[in-house]
Amino acid sequence: MDEKNDQKENIKKRFFENLERLDHSKSENDLKDCLENLKALCIAADPRVLQHIANELDLSQIFDRFNSQKDQAEIFTPILKLFLEALPMGEIFKRYHRNILDGLRTTNDTIIELWIKTLVKPVFINDGLIQSIGLEPELIAKILKTILPLLANQELSISTSVHDICVAASGAFRSIFFSPDFLKEFRRAKNPHPKSMSRSEQDQLAIRYYQLCVDIANKNQLLMDRMQENRFLEEIVKDFQDKLDYDPLIAFNLVKIVIDLASTQPGLQYLRTSTSLLPFVANKIQTIDPDTFESSLLTSLINFFIRIGRSDLKILEEYPLIMEKLIGYCQQREKGDRELQLLAIESIAYLCTLSEGKIFSDNKIDSVFDVISMMIDCGKSEYKCRSIMALNDIMEIQGSDPGGRATQITEGWYKKLEKLNCGLDRFMEIVKEPFLDVRLPAIRFLRILASTLWGQKILVQESGFIDYLFDTDTENNLRGHQAKHSIVTELVMSPFTKVTFPSQIYLRLKNFYKNGSLIPSNPNVLFENS
Repeated sequence: MDEKNDQKENIKKRFFENLERLDHSKSENDLKDCLENLKALCIAADPRVLQHIANELDLSQIFDRFNSQKDQAEIFTPILKLFLEALPMGEIFKRYHRNILDGLRTTNDTIIELWIKTLVKPVFINDGLIQSIGLEPELIAKILKTILPLLANQELSISTSVHDICVAASGAFRSIFFSPDFLKEFRRAKNPHPKSMSRSEQDQLAIRYYQLCVDIANKNQLLMDRMQENRFLEEIVKDFQDKLDYDPLIAFNLVKIVIDLASTQPGLQYLRTSTSLLPFVANKIQTIDPDTFESSLLTSLINFFIRIGRSDLKILEEYPLIMEKLIGYCQQREKGDRELQLLAIESIAYLCTLSEGKIFSDNKIDSVFDVISMMIDCGKSEYKCRSIMALNDIMEIQGSDPGGRATQITEGWYKKLEKLNCGLDRFMEIVKEPFLDVRLPAIRFLRILASTLWGQKILVQESGFIDYLFDTDTENNLRGHQAKHSIVTELVMSPFTKVTFPSQIYLRLKNFYKNGSLIPSNPNVLFENS
């Protein structure tokens, strides 16, 4: 015990010596040497000893020295991290809150990043931790006000940390966050230095600010109401509409934020009942010329309607223009714009990932299958890959299918594909093509067929399918083998396979499934290409 006490006292003594030396060090070499000694002492000390020493020491001196650095903050960082990890976070906030605030107010990103990422963010985003520490409301408000201007920081890790802290604080400390005093500072964060910021910097900050507002609103209904009452959401919608008319490049970046706002039911309800955004966007879609530079904006606006329409199909019924536009792109076939046609089939595929979307799209999308067939046969790998991936989303039954209606619809769609020479025979050719990016979605299409009774009946009638499935040399890549094995898994797990496939084939499928993967005759090829 005496030996341990002696060791602790010796380390403590050396700590004090180096801290005193640090205070008087003038040359860079002396400073580095002193910090290296402190780092070595921290590493050598038992964690309990280090915590005990850190509790006894007044670290404000070293924190002040760190915060005052202009060019050498990096050499302080390792030792400060060790000190911060040694002390309970609550103790640091109570004893050194002045140093924390001073560090956050510096113009040195290294200093700011250490305080905000190592200390402030971990505490504020952890509800249990922030409550257990029991910080004074006044200190919480000071910290939040201090970090708000950092939303404009060019260092992404810093601005992202500010975003996360504010989102967490808006829920944990609503009374502070929505106080008139703090809201004044929060509004100022959108443009804290108007004279010193370029136009592009102001636009970038506005995007960050609006994203923060939306993420706060989307946390829960209460925060949605608070953000609406204080007119933050109204400001976003108004700015978005203004930018659509006068600055489409910025509007392009704002579309995602508006989509995020509409991703929750309260947010979508707000947009539908309290704004004119939906008819405004629909009118913009109608008037944009796809042959101009605004065509990329057209894609984003259609994506906006499809995203919100997937969660509430009544919106697409209220605005039939959207589906008419998409179908119109497909009806142009060979004369149409390929990118707009891909937009159409991928948008409809997104709708059809839900059974309700399949039911909504039934009898509307014959021309979509025409375009998919055309894309598959066009010879361009990118078009072929994207169109097959879209087809998979259209055909696969995900989630529930009450009454089997979606299953019946997909069977009808498959028959249309067969008439276009784009049925199983065509896909059996594609799964043997040389490019993995094309083969993988084609293999997934076979798995989708294997997931339904009608699909299994088609597979069992195709003699080439069984030969392909049991041929372990068709794939020389781990991903390809795993994709093929997913077909086996689907068949073995299906309640229909025993009835659909001959018993000897079913037994072979079970044996393949037990192996865990379809091992090729030359396993070295498999691992070399994984």
